Amino acid sequence: MGEAKSYTKTFMLVPGDVAQILNARSGTELKELARSASCLMYLVDAHVYKDCRILCVSGTPRQIDDGMHVLVARIQEILRDKYTATFETVKYMHDKSVVHIRSDFAAYLLEHASARLQQVASATHTRVYIKEVEEMVMALPMRRLHITGTADNVKAACNRLHQVQAAYEALPADPSRLVYALRLVLLDRDVMDVDNSRMSAMYQELRVEAKVLRSVPNLPQKTLFVLTGTLENLYAAHTASIKAISTGYERVRLRKEQRDREYAAEQALRYGDKKTDYIEYARHSSRERSTTKAILPPPSSSSPLAVHVTPVVPPPTTPFPYQPVLAPMPSAWTANEC
Repeated sequence: MGEAKSYTKTFMLVPGDVAQILNARSGTELKELARSASCLMYLVDAHVYKDCRILCVSGTPRQIDDGMHVLVARIQEILRDKYTATFETVKYMHDKSVVHIRSDFAAYLLEHASARLQQVASATHTRVYIKEVEEMVMALPMRRLHITGTADNVKAACNRLHQVQAAYEALPADPSRLVYALRLVLLDRDVMDVDNSRMSAMYQELRVEAKVLRSVPNLPQKTLFVLTGTLENLYAAHTASIKAISTGYERVRLRKEQRDREYAAEQALRYGDKKTDYIEYARHSSRERSTTKAILPPPSSSSPLAVHVTPVVPPPTTPFPYQPVLAPMPSAWTANEC
């Protein structure tokens, strides 16, 4: 016999424009993706964090993993057609530019305490920094690089960084440095199931980094759990995470059932003897029941066993006749005085 299927859910952040495309025409495309993976997909809330929406994928862990594969592939198709600023096509707006760079090149720039970025910033009198991994868009291994300063200095910094990028691309490629990000939305009570020593060892074995962000704006009583790594390792880490959360729910359910059974046995043991004594007490004919003593009046001194019942007078069958009282008419003398 096969094992019983355990159904669970996972919640993640997707860009708002991508969610709008997937949910167009009453969510037709999202339903087709879910049907192809034999799972359930739907959007939960409006824009909640960084212009993103929460997407839920529900089913067995295997179905959710299949759904993640088709979902990521479709999001990559959608984002591939969008404009992405590079060092060659960057636009300068208000003395600032934002360039999208690959995550492996970003890791190269951040090596040695961001020494390469500091050299470019010092030479061009600009401020250069890379946004955190939790800002990465789902299904794209791209990070945003910000350059601020005067228009000429920003342009000079872009040219220098373009040269650094060309030199990096000439080096042998390392696929392990091309990482993606998956931003999961967890309830606060579920964080302990994925943020512990056992799961940390598993993430380290998969070469996946986990980051917990609490008190996120527009996400009350929820935690943002960010996983970063290669795409295949990210799928494995995500499946292990939802299994750990599902196991935690099952553990809580079994513990609650055990407490309920213990409480029921304790109540039966506590009130079982009292119920037996009450039945034996009520069956004894020579004793008066407590309910009878509460209803009947006490016996009189002349007849202790007599029962005095107060007669009840029924209401009259017909109402009393109405007899109006005539008021005396005022006399002329009284009227003159008034």
